[in-house]
Amino acid sequence: MKAVKGKYFFGGIHPKGCKELSCSSPIETMPVPEAVTVSVSQSFGRPAIPCVQVGQTVKEGEIIAKADGEISSNVFASVAGTVSEIKEGTGESGGKETFIVIKSAEGGEKFSFTPLSSPTAEDIKARIFDCGIVGLGGAGFPTHVKLTPKDDSAIDYVIVNGAECEPYLTSDYRMMMEEPKKIIGGLRAMLQLFENARGVIAIEK
Repeated sequence: MKAVKGKYFFGGIHPKGCKELSCSSPIETMPVPEAVTVSVSQSFGRPAIPCVQVGQTVKEGEIIAKADGEISSNVFASVAGTVSEIKEGTGESGGKETFIVIKSAEGGEKFSFTPLSSPTAEDIKARIFDCGIVGLGGAGFPTHVKLTPKDDSAIDYVIVNGAECEPYLTSDYRMMMEEPKKIIGGLRAMLQLFENARGVIAIEK
């Protein structure tokens, strides 16, 4: 049994954060690879269904697999290029998954959704679904499901988790440092869904 500031728990470790290794390094854009292999299982729930064919040209950000039901999410091309293969393979969890292989092309087009003008709560939820947004934890739970509670009025807080307590990781920290307007803008959009809620951005002490 170990003691931490007067509290006791069984087992566990408290590793060094080591965040100083990257916390001062700005976010970088990686070079485009020659090809990418994209799984259609990008979230908790049912895998998305491929909606492209081998030989088809796709834009960066274009939907290449559509959600199969409510507990699923759209999947997008991370590069512009040509679909060279759709194949079965082993995913990170050890199970069989479908993968879409895209051979990248320099100077390819980018896809973007039309900006929403004065969106309603339902417009925002629909756009989140269309964009395939999921949680960045291990489950990858679809965000549009999280934003559809039984009683919207019962939600008191919308909390942005910026704690990033895992050792070494500083990607959330750098995003908060470099893109605060986008984070606050996203939080404001979420607050439009819950009229009684307050927004909180939670960070480590």
